[in-house]
Amino acid sequence: MSHSLASMAVVMAAVASSGCGRVDLADICASRESCRGGNDRDKTACLSAAEAERTVADDLGCSDEFESSVGCVASHSVCRVRDGGPCNTNDDCAAQTGGVCRDATCRISEFGMAAEDTSCDAAKSAYARCTK
Repeated sequence: MSHSLASMAVVMAAVASSGCGRVDLADICASRESCRGGNDRDKTACLSAAEAERTVADDLGCSDEFESSVGCVASHSVCRVRDGGPCNTNDDCAAQTGGVCRDATCRISEFGMAAEDTSCDAAKSAYARCTK
């Protein structure tokens, strides 16, 4: 898996597609950063990475596979909060993916598909094969 595909896996953890054949990457990034507590700069960085990945897919002739994979993952993604390690302050949680300290435990927000959800495996595999 290329570096850009690895970063796209994070971007693909998002919301539903626009329904017009092209996934709304701005909505995906807004939902992801809203879950994670990101700011406008985080949304901009997410969108830049996603648009770059879309451009690569377009250049490789993999537009349909990209849109199908991202759209599928987006439509199956949710925001979840999990417990991290012990903490006294938010600074203690900084290394744990932006977690916040509540009740002496880091609470970490993650946006994406559940690990056991395999409903997008075919679409993700088709995109990975196309970009090789």
